[in-house]
Amino acid sequence: MLRPLNIVFITKADLPEGQGHTVRLRTFVRALTLLGNRVSIWNQHSLGVGPLSEQMVEGQLDGANYRYVLGTLERGYGIRSLSTKFRAMRVMARDMRAYHHLEKIDLVCFNHLTFLDAFPLMLLARSLGIPTIQAYEDEHWDRESSRSVAVGHPLFPIDAWLADRYCPQLADAIVVISTYLQDKYARLRGTSEDVVLLPTIVDCDAWAFPKEENIETPTILYAGAFHLPEPIEVMIDSLSILRNQGKRFRMVMLGDNLRDPERMKNIRARIEKNLLSSMVEMPGFVPAEKVREHVRNANILLCIRKGGEYSRSGLSTKLSESLASGRMAVTSDVGDVSRYLKHRESAMILRANATPEEIAATIGEGLDSYDLRRRVGAAGREVAKRFFDLSCAKAILTELLLKTVQRHRETGRLSPNHSKP
Repeated sequence: MLRPLNIVFITKADLPEGQGHTVRLRTFVRALTLLGNRVSIWNQHSLGVGPLSEQMVEGQLDGANYRYVLGTLERGYGIRSLSTKFRAMRVMARDMRAYHHLEKIDLVCFNHLTFLDAFPLMLLARSLGIPTIQAYEDEHWDRESSRSVAVGHPLFPIDAWLADRYCPQLADAIVVISTYLQDKYARLRGTSEDVVLLPTIVDCDAWAFPKEENIETPTILYAGAFHLPEPIEVMIDSLSILRNQGKRFRMVMLGDNLRDPERMKNIRARIEKNLLSSMVEMPGFVPAEKVREHVRNANILLCIRKGGEYSRSGLSTKLSESLASGRMAVTSDVGDVSRYLKHRESAMILRANATPEEIAATIGEGLDSYDLRRRVGAAGREVAKRFFDLSCAKAILTELLLKTVQRHRETGRLSPNHSKP
């Protein structure tokens, strides 16, 4: 058995509120703190996905203390972000030496970082005798998304390639969210040993809601960042088909895309063009607690993704939360979805890149049948409890931490007083 460890998480995220990688970070950290470990989060800079009004330079996150290491929420974009990275790395290198000298760091976890973000600090950790874990939840670089957002630079895919070429060999273990990434990093590492599959993590108790009511006008909910892996325009066209069929529904679309305001403008124009303005609400970005309220009041949850690099490599945390809620989830057959779910049993599963007509037909089934929604939603919650609940993550992480620390102790790089009989 291990004594509680002193763990440093190095990441890029919108803290304390945010989407995407921030949600995975939160649940990962919570599983570690519930095991009794002390976790500190060192944030290189924000992702720029969540609004600055929802971020703070330092605070607490699911039992861990976090701080933006540069003491500011401001960051550069495109090539200017490199200056932010280099300054942040200098600060973290200084702090790693000082913190390890004072209190001894037992483990450093690099959360979905690329070569420039992680490699120098991994070398430093190794020189200090600190074991490291890399955590990944999708591909580093998605070509389609990079072309559409004015933050890209030719150096960034090279940075991602270098990370895959050199960082896996330095890490003591790699934690991945999907079997695609598990196979990828086993191949890059030359062995499947210590490449650990940790699927999405959700607190099923926190997402447990009363059974939905059978109402005349069901609510369809989308909550996300309006990024390209999610086919928002196709979803809107499907709603237009349902409207023309005379289906009764209300649509709520939570979130925003601060990096691509032109797309948001086009989405709103598409809603108006399809005569959906009276049926679709767009409140913008809302805090996590408000998202849960909306899920509780919803009848159908949309977790639809296009086929592509991100979709095949990741596994949506939003989907696991939707399943845990007991509401019927409509999702796409991408990545590991079919590994856990069955169509019309635990979710409504569309083929990747489904047409508006196919999406409309599937949503329409849910709108027409309260019994189908209840049955599929209940089965989906059982899947979440079986595979994605915090209890599952804690069991996986307990074994991972024990193996990682024991290996370091055996090689003489970690003193034996970190374990007890």
